Formats: sequence, structure tokens, C-alpha cells
Amino acid sequence: MCWENTISKLVKHPPINNSLKTLVLPVLILTAGLLIRLINLTNIPIFVDEAIYIRWAQVMRAESTLRFLPLSDGKQPLFMWVTMLTLKLFQDPLVAGRTVSVLAGTASILGVGVLSFLLFQNIKISLWTGIFLAFSPFSFFFDRMALVDSLLTACGIWTFIFSIAAAKYKRLDLALFSGFSLGAALLTKSPAQILIILIPLAYFIFFKSGKNNWVTSSFQVTWLILSTYIVSFGMYNLLRLGPQFHMIYLRNRDYVYPLSEIIAHPGKPLFSNVAGSFSYLSYFLTPPVLIASIFGIIIGIKNKSPVILLGIIALTIFLSQNLVAKVITARYFLILIPYLIILAVYFLFHVISKLKIEKIKSVFFLALFSIWPFWLVSTMLISPQSLNLPRSEKSGYFELWTAGHGIKEVSEYLKKQEPRNQPVLVGTEGYFGTLPDGLQMYLNDRKNIRIIGIGLYPDKVPQPLSNSLLDNKVYLVINDSRLSISDPPAVGLRLIASFPKAIQPDGKLERLLFFKLDAPPSADTQP
Repeated sequence: MCWENTISKLVKHPPINNSLKTLVLPVLILTAGLLIRLINLTNIPIFVDEAIYIRWAQVMRAESTLRFLPLSDGKQPLFMWVTMLTLKLFQDPLVAGRTVSVLAGTASILGVGVLSFLLFQNIKISLWTGIFLAFSPFSFFFDRMALVDSLLTACGIWTFIFSIAAAKYKRLDLALFSGFSLGAALLTKSPAQILIILIPLAYFIFFKSGKNNWVTSSFQVTWLILSTYIVSFGMYNLLRLGPQFHMIYLRNRDYVYPLSEIIAHPGKPLFSNVAGSFSYLSYFLTPPVLIASIFGIIIGIKNKSPVILLGIIALTIFLSQNLVAKVITARYFLILIPYLIILAVYFLFHVISKLKIEKIKSVFFLALFSIWPFWLVSTMLISPQSLNLPRSEKSGYFELWTAGHGIKEVSEYLKKQEPRNQPVLVGTEGYFGTLPDGLQMYLNDRKNIRIIGIGLYPDKVPQPLSNSLLDNKVYLVINDSRLSISDPPAVGLRLIASFPKAIQPDGKLERLLFFKLDAPPSADTQP
């Protein structure tokens, strides 16, 4: 009964009235958001971090003693734990990994609807925030990548949903659910620590003392917040079961500036990062929606609206990321997008109210802001390589060694051409990343095929490959920019296939080269 009372308060029976439309529209929005994220799910080649994460999940699934394997690189393992489950459902490991992000993105779409209704008690605003997030190019792009950021974003939204609800209705169970969401975020990625300092703000804005005196109210607030922290920190400390828990702190130092340097030179990272951050937000969120979200903050402050909370959340995350990060990429700001979307829709409804726009015209007005995002999403579905993405994103996902063009095709060739009883050795560039992890990921079920890294820029056939010719069929997979052998055929390397990536602005074209080593190299073989 307590849950029924809470739901009754959350949705306020008058807007619902058992209306079929009110029940169907959210389902349609969620279904549309889910389906468009599943269409052409692999039309972007595997990215370097995706290869690492999915490969970790495969190893963790196969060996129970390695369930904390990501800690070896200072990464939290929740995304990989979930991917272990989806690997049982899908034959293509890339689909399995990206499905986790698709589901997380769908949870975020539901989350913005619930969060906006908690703030405004307006079903129309809730529905439109769901639509805007479902077709947001920012969310759409990264919800289809096997990266941890979509899961972090979903956990963040639901942390605030339960925190606000707990503050409004003084419910311990909701505070505990907030703790579970926050704990999941902390088990996903280190930036979740920002959420810890923002949770008390939700109580400050939404907690009403009612008939209680300030002592009783203070005790209630303190107990609810502590309950959230106890649950979340308890979950996070599960990572101490892994022998390399300390690596989280050590690896974080590679990505963020130490506090001493930030205090000494606060403008050094901030000013250089902000320009790039706005370019990401402007492109993926689109300028009209970004501008609307900024005005949403201004209007919220002017009207002393609860939307102030979203503005503070957005500004805190934006400034903290830019203030401490050594390197900024677009996906670091995915956690911002739901709050900016709600702020944008809040502003648009404010304009509709002030201008007294009629119902039908208001739909066209809101749809007008969806044209640009819808066009970008359509292009991402059909021809993502044709997009003029921000430079760092285009090069990373489509042009350079981090983009895994041809890796799946190489694995399919090896599966088709090499019988299971034939030992095969494949050498790849590097030791960690798109290669060899991407190839290992696709050939996980072929025990006769060994894949080893040979380092970067080989100028001769590496000895481990040449020595294996007597007992194995030997191949080499390498990007042409990382191959220093001037005449591959002269050392026994026969080119089987070449897989071009996207053309770079200077006209260069990187290719993934797939060689077979047919004969022992001559005396110039690398010792």
C-alpha cells in the first residue's frame, strides 16, 4: 500500500484518469527510442575502448577468478559485469556490448520523463523531454557504443529521481534506492563522485519540514542522506575484494590534474577545455537546444523554480570536468545531456505559455526544435562516416588506428579459411587496444587461433612470427601508418586484404592491412 500511495502522489490521479493516451504515449516513446538505437547497431566500426571492455568481459566470463580484471587498468567493472550477461544472448560480441548501452540509454529516456514530472507535475513536459532525449544526437551516438558513459548517465538520473522523491515524501526506502543507483554509478566510472556532493542539494531544495521543528527535520534529512551514502559506499567497497583496487586512484591521476596544480593554475585546464566542450555540446546537442537549455537555467533562477537544481547539476558537472580533466572528449559530457534536455523543454514550454501559443501550433513549435537533431540521428543511422563531427571525434571513431575498420572481416576470413584443427598464429600491432583485443574478441571461440601483439612500427618480420611458420599458418594484421617494412613481399608478407578508413582532412587515408606470411624471411629478420 505504501508504494501505491507514493505512486499516487507522484502521478497525481487527475492527469492520469486511466487515460489510454497517457499510458500509451510513454510506451511509444520508449519503444521508439529503443528501436532506433538497435537499427544498424554495428554501422560504426569497433572503437579502441569497446574492444578492451568487451574482451575483458569475455575473459571475466570464462575465468571466475578474474571478475575484477578491469581494476588492473584502474577501471570499475560494472559495465563488464553486465556485458558478461549479454554475451550469452548474442553471437556478435560487439552487439552484446553495445546492447548494454542501448538499454542504459532507454533507461535514461524513462528517467528524464520521471524526473521532469517530479519537478513540474506536467505530463506534457515529461513526454516532450522523453522525445527530445530519444532523438538527441548526443545520446543516440553514445547509446550505441559499448562505452561506460551511457550506464553512468542512467545511474545518475535515477540517483536524483530517488533522492528528490525521498526528500519530498520523507521515505527511507526511496533514499535506499537512491543509494543503490549511486552505488551502481560509482561501480561504473570515477566521475560519479560528483553526484555524491550534489545529493544534499536535492534535499535542501525539496525537503519540507511541515509540522516538524528544525531539529526533527534536520535529523530526518541527515538520516536519509546517510542511508543513501551507506548503501552506495558499501557497494563501492566491493571493489576492495579485487587485488588491484589501488589502481583506480593511480590511473585517475593520468586523466585529471592534481588538486595542487588546479589551485596553482586554475585557468590552465579550464580555459583550454571549455572551448572544446562547447563545440561538442553545440554539435551533438545542436545549437537551438543548447541555447534553449541555457535560457532554461536563466528562467529557472528568475522564477525560483525547482529547475534550479538541474542548472546547478549541469554547471557543476560541466565546470568540474573542465577544471580537472587533462584531456576532454565528447562522451565525458553525456552525463550532462538529460538535465540540459529538461532545461530546454522547460524553457520552450515557458515561451509557449508566455506567448499563449495554441495547442496545435505549440506542437509545431516544439517539433521545429527537433528537425536538426532528427536529421543528425538519421545520418548517424544511414551514413555515420559522412558526418562532419568535431575533429577529435571524427578522427578517433573513423580515421585513425583507434577505429576498427576491417577487424570483423579479418576474423570472418580466418574462421572461414582455417579449419579448427589447423594451428594459426596472428600477429597484430600493439599489445592492448583495438588490436589485438578487437581480433581476440571476435575469435574468442576459436581456440586454434592464437593472437599476439608484436609492438609498433616493425621494420622486419618479428621473430615470433617467423619461428612459428613450421607449425602454424601465420598472419599479420597492422595499420599501414604503423608498418615500417618498406617492401612487405620481399620478406614473405603477402597482402590478402586492405580495409580503408575515412579520409582525413589532409587527404590521407589510413588502411588496415591483412598479410599472410608465406615463406621465412631472409637474413634481415629482426632478432
